[in-house]
Amino acid sequence: MRILKLFLHIDRKTQLERFERRETDPLRKYKLSQEDWRNRKRWKQYARAIQEMLDRTHRPDAPWKVIPGDDKRFARLEVLRSVIALLE
Repeated sequence: MRILKLFLHIDRKTQLERFERRETDPLRKYKLSQEDWRNRKRWKQYARAIQEMLDRTHRPDAPWKVIPGDDKRFARLEVLRSVIALLE
């Protein structure tokens, strides 16, 4: 068995842009809630918690792969590349 843990990370500016687009898009509006806006105010706490999670749970036999998610197409391709590399 092989384990690869993937974490897709977007920056704060990109997240705000996506939230604002979702607010006005009737097909995507359901993806956004008041809780999302509330949690955005806790960005620094979430960033610390994410780093702690990565530090505590990264192992040579089960590594974390942090993938920049600002560009969705790039992120999707990088996920596929990471899985392929693990299986080769």
